[in-house]
Amino acid sequence: MKLILYFLVLAAYVSSSSALKHEVCGLPHTKQGTSGGFMCMAYYERWSYNTVTKQCAMFIYGGCGGNANSFLSRKDCEDKCLE
Repeated sequence: MKLILYFLVLAAYVSSSSALKHEVCGLPHTKQGTSGGFMCMAYYERWSYNTVTKQCAMFIYGGCGGNANSFLSRKDCEDKCLE
């Protein structure tokens, strides 16, 4: 019985530690794309959280579409996404 309890506690710990601090941090960053047949030609340096490297990384946002995993600074990204 103690062994089962141990594994349940361990499983709960592992699942909680792999969860993201905020759900927007799991969204892919938006790359330069198209909108209405036109190329998105803006050039904005933005930061997004990378779930593979578990770090905030700079990327170039083209100005079309996008999602909430786009921060104006590395600090904003880290404050929102890092534990």
